[in-house]
Amino acid sequence: MIWRHGTPESSVVFVLLLLFLTQCESSKDCIFQYAQFETTNNTQHFLSKIEELKQYLLLNYPVDMPSNLKPDGFCQELWEVHLINKKLKHLASVSGGILEQMFFHIIDHLPFIEGCNIEDSCVRFVGTNITQFLNPVPYHIGKLADEMEKLIRLKELADYSNCTVIQCQPDSFTTPVPENFTHDRNHSSQQTQLQRSHWGPFLLLLLIPISCFLLMMTRPLRNLFQRLPRFQETPV
Repeated sequence: MIWRHGTPESSVVFVLLLLFLTQCESSKDCIFQYAQFETTNNTQHFLSKIEELKQYLLLNYPVDMPSNLKPDGFCQELWEVHLINKKLKHLASVSGGILEQMFFHIIDHLPFIEGCNIEDSCVRFVGTNITQFLNPVPYHIGKLADEMEKLIRLKELADYSNCTVIQCQPDSFTTPVPENFTHDRNHSSQQTQLQRSHWGPFLLLLLIPISCFLLMMTRPLRNLFQRLPRFQETPV
């Protein structure tokens, strides 16, 4: 097709390009203008998919679950679904043909989550089995779907643009020590050292006259003992 400015064909292309850029920008900003799920009973829909999948799995297969997500009343389910999607895609990549298809029966409903470009570098994981990982999946996906539908009905947009960086709780072993605690501790240590350095010369000065006094008392006592009559036994 020859591009000609002002022709109907060019106008159509321009409108399509504008719509495409608008969708890309909305996806990038994690803002949705329509519900991402077709079914109205989302939890039951995904529950049936999970139960079908579990029939083909070793239920003690080891997997990881996030352990340090910071509670958030608005972003929590989006973060959970993002991490679920990543784990399901990994499991599908190491599965055989049948299992891979069954994983994608769930993953195919979640491509919108990748458009949010969520940053999750702070997330830490704890080992569990695949049953414990899969059981809450229908709840998290279904709850996110219901929340999105509710937002779109009320506000015409589901705006998750403030949720694109996952917030995590700090690890206990990396919790920073408060600066005032360190300052107080150092200050206390310095005071102790100053007190010790202050008492040292004083004790030394105190020992000098005591030593002199003892030396002076030693000679008179020795002369006194020499003058005392010695006890001699009387023969019987």
